[in-house]
Amino acid sequence: MWSKEQQELIKRTVAEGTTDDEFRMFLHYCEKSGLDPLRKQAHCIVREWKKRDGQQHRDVNMMTGIDGFRARAETMPDYLGCQSAVVYDSDEFAIDFGSSTIHHVAKFPRPNDGKIVGAWCIVRRQERPQYIHWLAWQELFDGRSPTHQKMPEIMAKKTAEAQAI
Repeated sequence: MWSKEQQELIKRTVAEGTTDDEFRMFLHYCEKSGLDPLRKQAHCIVREWKKRDGQQHRDVNMMTGIDGFRARAETMPDYLGCQSAVVYDSDEFAIDFGSSTIHHVAKFPRPNDGKIVGAWCIVRRQERPQYIHWLAWQELFDGRSPTHQKMPEIMAKKTAEAQAI
């Protein structure tokens, strides 16, 4: 499925730090899922840390990226798209699940000390009511993820969208 050069590129970039066996498992995951890691549709993340008892721990996670979820959704003939946003504590926000509507007035500029409350996504499909998904920030953020600490708004919005579609 991937040339030798492409496999070497994937291992150096998308699956950096994997062993040969872990890398083969990642390629299998991508192939069986129909995901293209060169298009950022799948990621292989290696994390290493010391446990409290001083022992080294290693974890490898293979995951579908937001581009993979979007690509998969686009293949569905009834998919009409989605809309998502992050809600801050200073925003006006309400969801009416009965009528499948959201009232969200974002306040700009965002305050530097504003807190993210959560993120929402509306998925639209032909001949079905639109689907609203709400993700509370405390359900997502555990304080340990460097990506969530560095880019909280992007991660909250992407996670709400990925869970919805």
